[in-house]
Amino acid sequence: MESYYEKKLGIQTAMTEEPCLHLEENHRYEPTSYNVLTLLAEQLTLNETERFVDFGSGKGRVPIFMADLFHVPTVGVEYDGLLVEVANMNRHLYTKKHAEADIVFYQCLAQRYQIQKEDTTFFFFNPFSESIFKQVLENIDHTLKKYPRRITCIVYYPMTSYLQLLEMFHYDCVTEILMPPTFITSPNDRLYIFQK
Repeated sequence: MESYYEKKLGIQTAMTEEPCLHLEENHRYEPTSYNVLTLLAEQLTLNETERFVDFGSGKGRVPIFMADLFHVPTVGVEYDGLLVEVANMNRHLYTKKHAEADIVFYQCLAQRYQIQKEDTTFFFFNPFSESIFKQVLENIDHTLKKYPRRITCIVYYPMTSYLQLLEMFHYDCVTEILMPPTFITSPNDRLYIFQK
């Protein structure tokens, strides 16, 4: 399935090397499997007024996949400049093969990304430490006071502390997606969709 989607989208996001930049509280690059993304897509509803944000977007696989499937604006937030360059190259490759799409990549630390009122759906594949995740949730909450809206947080392969923080911030778990036995590599190999 990996090569099928890479060819279909016209991108190159496989993990082929370790990133040059590594910060202690940020985890290494690992692309979300297309198997996982297709399972998620079956449970997700997005409309064109919502924007999908991927924290720890690496080479851009998730934002490009979601933009292609749901025709929504997407954002990738990544601290590693080399990965952002590759993501922008992949965006170019995608739009060369398909129509122009509203896909943007930002190079910044997750806790410094300025949450916009259009940002409604957030994806986390265990990208960073608990303390950074808490800061991101605080940033989302801050915008909710100014721009009330429904927020969806999707966590894949979450640490227990992520789930506890989401509950602490009054998110409700609306869906838990268990991986089929052939996909499972660990007891944490599951997706959760939280909303508030």
